[in-house]
Amino acid sequence: MEKEAFKALVEKVSDGCPDDHIDWLTGRLMHGNEINLGKRIKKIIEPFKDKLGSSKERNQLLRKIVDTRNYLTLYSEILKDSAADPEDLWSLCQKMEVIYQLHFLKVVGFSNEEIENVVENCYPLKQKINKI
Repeated sequence: MEKEAFKALVEKVSDGCPDDHIDWLTGRLMHGNEINLGKRIKKIIEPFKDKLGSSKERNQLLRKIVDTRNYLTLYSEILKDSAADPEDLWSLCQKMEVIYQLHFLKVVGFSNEEIENVVENCYPLKQKINKI
């Protein structure tokens, strides 16, 4: 939402909240207008999707990253089965490293052609991409 629209909504909801629950509500709404982790990673992946598998594979990777992060930070038993198991965690970290390396190149100003050249000429990066 636009900042002002979200601020107005928070004020309206807060006005109707009982005083003994206002601290709880404030905590819940503090980050209520931020983009969630899944959407953030999806935006980062978008320019490099041709290097990161099919749409189905990218969605599975994204879901695995988000579920694993949530499981490891929130310790929710509900997410245990969908999080990466200890044997797969290193592989998931390697895939995340590729995503962030490609994103870093983009952020520091590399053109798409320059990124292609880096991928083609950087053996370790190319190997990690080929494992995705």
